[in-house]
Amino acid sequence: MGDATRPCVFCNLEGRELLWESDLVVAFADGFPVTAGHSRGGPRQHVATYCGARADLQREIWRAVDAVKAQLDQRSPAPDGYNVGSNAGKAAGQAV
Repeated sequence: MGDATRPCVFCNLEGRELLWESDLVVAFADGFPVTAGHSRGGPRQHVATYCGARADLQREIWRAVDAVKAQLDQRSPAPDGYNVGSNAGKAAGQAV
């Protein structure tokens, strides 16, 4: 979630390359990609962590992962591998 000094990247999607979206989840190309295809995704409704999300929202997040992976697989060159992560809590590196 955002705060007064750092707006939520999932709420302000203006100018972002959307890769996938539903009523519950959005996925987009990362603004500062570490590698080609680096993407971000998350719920439209603010939840503190993946573990705190409702079961239907968790399922929708994985549906987004599958959809974005399928898109990236169609690129030339396609990624050699994938990392999917969730940082739950500040100690785990959660920044949003």
